[in-house]
Amino acid sequence: MSSSQHLDTEYLGIVTTLKSMLKKRKLRYKDIAEKTGFPESTLKKIFSGRDCSIRTLMQICECLDTTLEDVLKVDSSQLNKGFTLTAEQEQLFVREPNVYDAFIRLLQKNEPAQIRDVLKLSDASWDRYLREMEEVGLLERHAGDRAKLKVEGSFKLASGPLHDFLVARVNAKFLKALPALQESDKETVFEVGSIRITRRLFEEFSFNLRNLYRDFDRRSNLESTLLEDKDLRKVTYLIAAAEFDSIKGA
Repeated sequence: MSSSQHLDTEYLGIVTTLKSMLKKRKLRYKDIAEKTGFPESTLKKIFSGRDCSIRTLMQICECLDTTLEDVLKVDSSQLNKGFTLTAEQEQLFVREPNVYDAFIRLLQKNEPAQIRDVLKLSDASWDRYLREMEEVGLLERHAGDRAKLKVEGSFKLASGPLHDFLVARVNAKFLKALPALQESDKETVFEVGSIRITRRLFEEFSFNLRNLYRDFDRRSNLESTLLEDKDLRKVTYLIAAAEFDSIKGA
């Protein structure tokens, strides 16, 4: 990752943390404008991700009775939140994908009634899903259809059976949906092509793709932690590059 990319990522983290502080303290841009002397229009640009000086960020932090150093610590602590699944938990999700889908929605703090409605689950199925997740240590069941998760944050998916299963599932759904997406009014980015490059340049290409994914994965984790679900949009992506002659045999 270049130094400019790193700074962009850090800036987004700072701004997102400051926006969260504003929301919790029920402050408006107007309140910050009165204290700093900045026009509201300028503040809106800053909080929408437009870059600004360190001095400006420090002045905004001062209005919130904090320091830029403390905001950076909050950003870092939010990003470090997460967990990994055990082999037993992964096996459950590979064996029963619907249980995985229910777990992800619980992790996103959706209400049980909403989850059951989306997944079209009967009382018996929902009870079984909770019981199976409890048996592998993911949650504790409570009265009614409630449950308390024993994990928080985003989980880090390492190479393994669940990773392979989810990649295959996402790839299949994404490729199947592409024709319809290209004709719809939904925002869709789709690029495919073939290039001839040296081994050294291919290694650089692969390295940059991995860094691009890690950069946006980091931003996604931060936004998911600090923002409300209604402010987030689900985006499906497919990144692949390999030595492959697609014309051979044509």
